[in-house]
Amino acid sequence: MTETPAHLNPKRRHDFVLIFQVTDGNPNGDPDAANRPRTDDRTGHGRVSDASVKRKVRDYVHTLHADSDTHRIFIQRDEPLNGTLRKAYEALGLTGSKAAERKLAPDILQAVTDLQEREVLPMAFTVDEDEGLLSYDTSLTKEDVKALFEQLKPQRLPKALMDALKDITKGSGQNKVNTENVGRAREYMLKKYYDVRMFGATMDTGTHKAGQVRGAMQVHMGRSAHPIETVHDSLARVTVTREEDRHKRTTFADRWTVPYAAYTVTGQYSPHSDAAGFVTSDDLQLFWEALTKMYDNHRTASSGSTSSLKVVIFTHEHPMGNLPSYALYDDVTITATDTPRSVKDLQVQVPADGPHPRSPKVTVTVLDPANPS
Repeated sequence: MTETPAHLNPKRRHDFVLIFQVTDGNPNGDPDAANRPRTDDRTGHGRVSDASVKRKVRDYVHTLHADSDTHRIFIQRDEPLNGTLRKAYEALGLTGSKAAERKLAPDILQAVTDLQEREVLPMAFTVDEDEGLLSYDTSLTKEDVKALFEQLKPQRLPKALMDALKDITKGSGQNKVNTENVGRAREYMLKKYYDVRMFGATMDTGTHKAGQVRGAMQVHMGRSAHPIETVHDSLARVTVTREEDRHKRTTFADRWTVPYAAYTVTGQYSPHSDAAGFVTSDDLQLFWEALTKMYDNHRTASSGSTSSLKVVIFTHEHPMGNLPSYALYDDVTITATDTPRSVKDLQVQVPADGPHPRSPKVTVTVLDPANPS
């Protein structure tokens, strides 16, 4: 019987470093800065969000396993989360908790909206202005409701609003049936949805709740190995969008790119997380595979030529770890010239495959997409 490779063992802790390069592309634009590449204002280093990396992994898994019953993706574009949770309840033959509703005058509903905009009222309450309804999804515990009213006391709210809130939350608290349904739905989501067990999810919105899950794989913010340059290009189009612009021969658009940069992203798999009991060796294999191939299968005009260079995995013998994460991450170093323009302008140093030089209880696995074993 073939022994499972160390980096595929879901009962052991794994730290990893992903190294990828970008040429004439934008690895992760900042929507608050006209989609410019994210940078550290102090050092000039580029930054990449963990959400961006996990999006690429999700897309890779979905493309490869679109028809798989156990590798579905929960966080998807144009797919409401509450709708997905409702389908889970339907698959299990469960009934969601019934929302409480109250008809209120327009001025009282406006007062509720004002509280929501100031983040005083939790998301458990929603307003339907067209129907004049205040809805409560019954998700708050008795302690939550008590704390809410203590917070509302100094607000000097209209008596009609306070009476409505007290009436609609009367008898709050999870009953036994709801609690059991949440537990069953949570397990269903962990078994069926790859990104729920790997990255975790908040699934307690709406009336079909599945609780919260802390994912087994945590991905951190990425950072470039050197200060980056950003380039702005104005692009000319020979077409127009609006009817009133028909007379114009060209219109213009903006694009921000990085001429070249190498980035590192770190992360950790914990066998003690909420979801680790549902993670298999195949799940880990798929994750490492995604890190090596996801950029080559996610080409867009704005992303340019983006590719993974190496994935370095540190597997600990002890489930709580044998060496600190930061010391392992520091074993991966990248030195670049003043103006790098390709991988040839980098010096990448990673530990060799096998036992770690500082502890034989840590095993190093290096995945090289350009030289697969």
